[in-house]
Amino acid sequence: MEYRQFKAGPVNYFGYGGLDVGKVRAAFPLHTGDTVSFPTLPMNQLRQAVRDAIGSPPTDLAIVCCADEQGLLIFIGLAGNTSRALANNPAPVGDAQLDPEGRKLYDQDMAALRQAMMHGVDREDDSKGYAVSAYPEMKAVNLAMRSYALDRGPELIDVLQNSRDPEQRIAAATLLGYAKRSPAQAGALSRAVSTQMKQYGTTQPELLKFLPVRPKVNR
Repeated sequence: MEYRQFKAGPVNYFGYGGLDVGKVRAAFPLHTGDTVSFPTLPMNQLRQAVRDAIGSPPTDLAIVCCADEQGLLIFIGLAGNTSRALANNPAPVGDAQLDPEGRKLYDQDMAALRQAMMHGVDREDDSKGYAVSAYPEMKAVNLAMRSYALDRGPELIDVLQNSRDPEQRIAAATLLGYAKRSPAQAGALSRAVSTQMKQYGTTQPELLKFLPVRPKVNR
C-alpha cells in the first residue's frame, strides 16, 4: 500500500535546560527535509535515539501536520531542569459509550481520512466552526457527523467525561466538535485535554493532536 508522503519540517526541542541538546540533535534520525509517511514513522526508534543520547526517554514526542508547504511539525520534550510536568485530571471509570450510529460515523471518518491522505487531499473548510474535508467521501461523512452531533451535545459530553474507554472518549471529542456551540461544549473539551489516558500510558492531549478532525468549538 502506498502512503501519503510528507516533508519533515523543523525539529523543535523544549525542556532541555541543563542537557546537551546538541547530542540529541546529532543522534535523532529524523531531519528537516526528510520524506516520511505517518503509518511508517519509526516512533520507537525516535524515542530510543533520545534515550541513547541523554540517558532518558523524551517526555513528549509529537509529529503534527502541517506547517507551510505541508511540512510536518516535530516537537520533542526532554527531561531537563526546565521541564515541568502538567497535572492531569484522573481518568474516568464509568461505562458511558457512544451509540452505534455515532461510533460508526467516527470509524467512517477514520477510513475516509486514510483515503484522503492517500489521494493527497488534506484541505478542509473550517469557516462554519467545524471541519469539512475537500475530499468528497470524507466531506459526506463530515456533514453526516454534523447532522448527528448537532443536538447531541449532552450525550457526547457524557461519554467524554464518563467513559473509561480512551477510544470512546476520542470519538466523542471528535463528534462533539460538530455539536451546537455552548459553554458546556467548550468546558468539556477543555477538561478532556488534561485527562489521563491510562490505557496508552499518556495523556489525552498527545492523542488529540493526531485526530483527523480536531475538536473545535463552533464560533
